[in-house]
Amino acid sequence: LNNIKINGKRISVPLKQELYNNLFKKNSTVTTNKLKSYLKENYKLINVEIKGLSDEKKFNSGLTTYNKLKNLKIFDQQIDNPNYNKDFERIIEWSTIFEDKAIYKEKLKTIDWLSDRQIDKLSKIRMQGWGQLSKKLLSQLTDNNGQTIIEQLWDSQNNFMQIVNQADFKDAIAVANQNLLVNTSVEDILNEAYTSPANKKAIRQVVKVVEDIVKAASGKVPKQIAIEFTRDADDKAKISQTRANKLRKVYKELSNELASETIRNELERVAKDQNLLKDKYYLYFMQLGRDAYTGEPIDIDELEQYDIDHILPQSFIKDDSLENRVLVKKAVNNGKSDNVPVKLYGNRMAADLGMTIRHMWEKWKDQGLITKTKYNNLIIDPDKINKYESSGFIHRQLVETSQIIKLVSTILQSKYPDTEIIVVKARYNHYLRKHLNLYKSREVNDYHHAIDAYLSAICGNLLYQVYPYLRPFFVYGQYKKFSSDPKKEKIIYDKTRKYNFISQIFENKGNDIISLETKEKVFDKKDIIEKLKHAYDYKYMLVSREIETRDREMFKMTVYPRLSRDTKKSRNLIPKKKDMPTEIYGGYTNNSDAYMVIARINKKKETEYRVFGVPMRELVNLRKAEKKGHYNAYLKQVLEPEIMYNKNGKRNKTISSFEIVKSKVPYKQVVLDGDKKFMLGSSTYVYNAKQLTLSQDAMQAITDNCENDTDEEKALIETYDEILTNIDKYLPLFDINKFRDKLHAGREKFINLSLDVKKDTILQVLNGLHDNAVMPKIKSLGLSTPLGFMQFSSGVPLSENAKLIYQSPTGLFEKRVKISDL
Repeated sequence: LNNIKINGKRISVPLKQELYNNLFKKNSTVTTNKLKSYLKENYKLINVEIKGLSDEKKFNSGLTTYNKLKNLKIFDQQIDNPNYNKDFERIIEWSTIFEDKAIYKEKLKTIDWLSDRQIDKLSKIRMQGWGQLSKKLLSQLTDNNGQTIIEQLWDSQNNFMQIVNQADFKDAIAVANQNLLVNTSVEDILNEAYTSPANKKAIRQVVKVVEDIVKAASGKVPKQIAIEFTRDADDKAKISQTRANKLRKVYKELSNELASETIRNELERVAKDQNLLKDKYYLYFMQLGRDAYTGEPIDIDELEQYDIDHILPQSFIKDDSLENRVLVKKAVNNGKSDNVPVKLYGNRMAADLGMTIRHMWEKWKDQGLITKTKYNNLIIDPDKINKYESSGFIHRQLVETSQIIKLVSTILQSKYPDTEIIVVKARYNHYLRKHLNLYKSREVNDYHHAIDAYLSAICGNLLYQVYPYLRPFFVYGQYKKFSSDPKKEKIIYDKTRKYNFISQIFENKGNDIISLETKEKVFDKKDIIEKLKHAYDYKYMLVSREIETRDREMFKMTVYPRLSRDTKKSRNLIPKKKDMPTEIYGGYTNNSDAYMVIARINKKKETEYRVFGVPMRELVNLRKAEKKGHYNAYLKQVLEPEIMYNKNGKRNKTISSFEIVKSKVPYKQVVLDGDKKFMLGSSTYVYNAKQLTLSQDAMQAITDNCENDTDEEKALIETYDEILTNIDKYLPLFDINKFRDKLHAGREKFINLSLDVKKDTILQVLNGLHDNAVMPKIKSLGLSTPLGFMQFSSGVPLSENAKLIYQSPTGLFEKRVKISDL
């Protein structure tokens, strides 16, 4: 209820409480029509508009359980009597837990005031599901005034998120979580955590990495840990679709006068071509095809004449989000300089709209085209900023709201109570990369993860040392209610008149970095830059990979029919059951392996090593054999048909015997065989495990940072040549399927490609050479086989000098085992 607006105004506290008692306590589901009827009848309103609901037709929340119990008509005044609340909560909990009616009845009998009739009626109803919010959170934690969250929700207009983010409750939640974690393992915490399996997996890895670093430092616990939440690269089609759906939803509500048929058709055309990925197109539609500063119509076919401008200048705040960017004509943007839009254009009349520019912005906000934050950016004057606006800017620049960051911080703080956890916004890493030309490409190698981590540590330390008075905003567990300390509050808002915290440091003249509190030198700017660029130029960094075994489906689950006499035997089928021959009953194809083994095969004239898969269908039997102590014997029995016999079922006379030298080899196991380093993708596939590096000029070219098309064309050809030189020197693995020769042969084709196709082709080549399982089909170079497709149908061969590489989570600890020594 606290989220809704009635006829454009927030609901008052008395009306909210009235609706709760007179509408929600009498209806399990409250529709917007019921609410409108109530307001029209009781407040004599002619028109009622309800805004703020996620479902336009009804409230998704209601007093469902309360009404279910009340409708039983077996409780007089008990259900509304607070003295009975605890017992009703127990009744609801038992109904949810105990599906057995007899057990539920026995539990109900322990409540002495329940009659037999009440127990009988209660035992016939079922409650289901759990809320996401705990009783302790809602009704047991208090602020400095002794109020709980649920009491504030009742007594104020604030919604849950506003209340839970108050300083008192943030501190109380942090303390409660830390107390809970004292005797709780990481696994117990993650089992209870409301986050995705992917996030839980990432958190486990974070903890392992920190433990590994502590071990490498001889048990010394880190003084500080800097955390930055890096999201995966977004799927482009998904971004385009999300933007298109958002715009369609907004445009659906707009009148034809505001959004003409022409602009609606343009939206569908641009969405289909995925041009909404480009910010210029997206902003064009969010601005209803008009210049944000003049209101003049924009020709969508002449977008090259328009710039994307930062609303609030970067000298004031570093914010590259769409909340701080608009589409404007280049000439207008050039005249803006470091001024702000509200001063220059706010009171001007918008072309042919009959309103001021400021009024146009307000219309965009009301129509859902821009957010309230973006609107506030458009109308704010930095020279007249108040402490509340200042607080908002500080929060946006320093406070991380991500739930996974909070969970990681909580876990690490409980594990290392004397360590300070510094949370760094991703925008600061991005700024330093851009400012220092540290070009980032996911296609080239995985080193960008290490550089991002190093940048996070640098940014975290700079914020900590230069802005000590702001630590409560970014050091976990130090958030304070500044209003309780007027002196501290005054220091913060007097000192903070600009919010580009990291860029201020690097764009100021001189090399000395000074603490704004002690006025002492804390860093040398030149030293930081030199160390960072030195690290960026490393040709070798530690890279660790997660290995895995599998416990999934035993086959590709399609059952194929038996092969007829007229059908060529193009596949080997696996029986559906032991006594069901495939020539009669058909069967499965494509056996799935749980893990792999390395076998030494003894031939008449030589010995060789090969990798073989252990079928998933034998996993249960192997586990049984392991318990009985004859795992290796049974494993050898399983593999004997594959190793000792040909595909036609005849004994291979060239093989005299075989031994299993490594019985459990996981997927992605790293192997170094001579000058070839690879991962085992399966028993028949290998993937490159060496990282490719490129020069600064090449990185500039592939990341679209050349000054013009001519320079870029030349730079891309030079980059292609650099790639060829590097694979000749460092990647002999790509002699498989003659990939090195094919890339050399494709050079002439590459030179003759258009600029756009060159860009796309070179990224595909880098993806194929990357240390992963990506195998792109590069038709532009005439490659018939996907780059990186390296298969050995009879099992991956290994030399006797091949080494298995075992790594700790960080790669700081490594063990290499020669397979001939196994």
